[in-house]
Amino acid sequence: MVNIAYNWHGDYLRQRFAEEELPDHVAAYGQYDFSASYAVNDMWTLTSSVINLTDEHDYHYADVKERMNLVSYSGRRFNVGVRAKF
Repeated sequence: MVNIAYNWHGDYLRQRFAEEELPDHVAAYGQYDFSASYAVNDMWTLTSSVINLTDEHDYHYADVKERMNLVSYSGRRFNVGVRAKF
C-alpha cells in the first residue's frame, strides 16, 4: 500500500507573550508526506515513510508577518520499520 498526503497548517498563534511582549505566530505552510507498506506474509509487514517530502520550512513572526524572527528547518524525516502480528 502506498499513500501520499498533503498536510496544510494554517497560521497559528504559538505563544501569546514572547520576546518584547509581542505574540509569536507561525505562518501557514503545507507539506507532502509519503508512506508505504508491504505485507511479506500474514505475520510480517515492512513499513516506510518520509515526512516533509518537499523539505518545507516554517516562518515565525512577532505580531505581523513583516517582523520575522525565526525560520525553522525541520528537514525531511525518514522512518523504516517492521511490524509483526502474533
